Amino acid sequence: MGRTKPKTIIAGLTAVVAVAVILGAGAMRDGGHRHGQSQSVLLASLRGPGNWGQAGVRTDRDGDSVRRVWTRARDDFGENVFGYDSASAAERDFRASAPEKVTPDVYADARPYDIGVHSSAMDDVQYMCGEWKQGKCDTWWAWLRFSKVNVQLTYRRDIGDPQALTDSQLAVIITHAIEDLATLTRSTSS
Repeated sequence: MGRTKPKTIIAGLTAVVAVAVILGAGAMRDGGHRHGQSQSVLLASLRGPGNWGQAGVRTDRDGDSVRRVWTRARDDFGENVFGYDSASAAERDFRASAPEKVTPDVYADARPYDIGVHSSAMDDVQYMCGEWKQGKCDTWWAWLRFSKVNVQLTYRRDIGDPQALTDSQLAVIITHAIEDLATLTRSTSS
């Protein structure tokens, strides 16, 4: 039986390590999200001003997130939920995937915008206005992290609509949503 040359062994080990790294990176990226956990964190309803109708639940094509949308008059409220295997994976994605970073072509003028939400129920938070019309915030979002779950809450209003929520009305809905999300994320992590 012949001896295997050291160069052949090193080349073979290098190929095995390269494949393991590629598969491992894919597993971290694809396996870091848990669709089942995300589904269980969706809000059942919106508590606060307005009569909102649900437009249903949608899972993105990669299964990485679930989305629920509510509508009323000419405005809408959306919730995107991203679940992770660990709090550190959620934190990394929170830092890297804020809405203005993911869609800079849409949210190039995004800037912090506080509407008066006061809650400490989440681990990380960002309140932003992503789009402005006539000097007013047209598309507002909260980018939130609750341990192993990241949530984007988005409110889009028609500036000319007299039924559009004021910032203080939106703050009531967001505050209730944060309370509900904190309860839901606690129950899914136990």
